[in-house]
Amino acid sequence: MGGDGRARWDKFPINRPRRILAISANHIIQHIMIVMNDSHRLTFRKRHRLSGTTAFQRVFLAKCRKNAGPLVVYGRPNEINHMRLGLSVNRRVGTAVKRNKIKRLLREVFRLQRHDWPRGYDLVVVVRPHETLSLSEYQKLLFRAVRGIHLEWEKRARTSAQKE
Repeated sequence: MGGDGRARWDKFPINRPRRILAISANHIIQHIMIVMNDSHRLTFRKRHRLSGTTAFQRVFLAKCRKNAGPLVVYGRPNEINHMRLGLSVNRRVGTAVKRNKIKRLLREVFRLQRHDWPRGYDLVVVVRPHETLSLSEYQKLLFRAVRGIHLEWEKRARTSAQKE
């Protein structure tokens, strides 16, 4: 209680404007289906992270690389049924704040888009120096690169099948 005998919460306005969300029925159904199906959760868990020098080296040695603007994306099929992401952001890209922001944006793109991408790839994204882009621009760049990597591996599989 305050010195005037009123509770502290009385000092705050009661009729605050509330945010009203316009959500379509399709959006709600889609969200419920995603939540019900555990494999489609929009999270970035430890199992989606590519870590360790040997894991990065395996992806680099596969020699499948696609350039997408300031991003260079390396990819390799893996034995598991989900994608993993590794990030490499050099100091030349900028200050620690800028590098961390770019990494957060790229992880967010991966988290939101990985269900639309082909499954079973290890990706390493190498970032070149550039001005920070928006989330939608990073989405376009990564989609183009992942699609190119997938097509390249399909092409390699076809040529190796024809040789046998």
